[in-house]
Amino acid sequence: MDNQTQAAILQVYAAWAGVLVTLFGFLVITFQLRVSAKASRTQNASTFMLGEHKERLLNDASEALGQLFQFGSRKQMPMETARKIMADEPTARKLSAVLNYYENVAAGVNCGVHDEQYVRLAGSRSFRIRFWENANYIAAVRESNRNPNLWIELERLCEKWDRWSNASPHFFENGQVVVGVPFEELRVPSEQERWKPRLKPRRSNSWLLSRQNRLGRSETAVLASPDSSGQLQSATQSAALHKRKTQSSDSPS
Repeated sequence: MDNQTQAAILQVYAAWAGVLVTLFGFLVITFQLRVSAKASRTQNASTFMLGEHKERLLNDASEALGQLFQFGSRKQMPMETARKIMADEPTARKLSAVLNYYENVAAGVNCGVHDEQYVRLAGSRSFRIRFWENANYIAAVRESNRNPNLWIELERLCEKWDRWSNASPHFFENGQVVVGVPFEELRVPSEQERWKPRLKPRRSNSWLLSRQNRLGRSETAVLASPDSSGQLQSATQSAALHKRKTQSSDSPS
């Protein structure tokens, strides 16, 4: 083997080595970026979850509500009490501020700003029971403002986590929050459900909603979640039926 051949082989080896080094560097940078993004989302979530802002809002709302309603009492606010609170503007403002806090965190989770795994482990039950406790107040405010999208991000996140939960009582049934049922009578997971594998929860379907609906500017919203309505399922079935008809017509007789 002459010197020119050896030099050509070495050049090929050097070129491949350069490609491998570049690829390895790209993988390292990608991994670092993913780790950094994960840490950033976790930091954002912990700032919201562990800050003093949440406790201050809860304390202010508890003082304003007085004997009307108590947070953490495992009791659902009656509709009559909800309408009394709405009639008292200062009290309603403080209660709405608490729900707005949970709404902001839920919107951050649904949009990928906050780390969902961290928020779910830290407050899944707290989020769901808070929405269940104030379900009648939320319904009354939505009706009064003619806006069904108020606190919709919180509702969507709580419904998803409730559907995935296999330990605590279920606060949602068939995609709707349970109303008028005492805490002690809420459906609890069966033994078979308790021991089912803990799969990763499904991603939020908020991207299926228009930006106008997600911002709450529309008076009507179509929730495109698999369990909320049959529209998504019927559309899929129609597409499958059309595909079968097309295949049968194209096949030779």
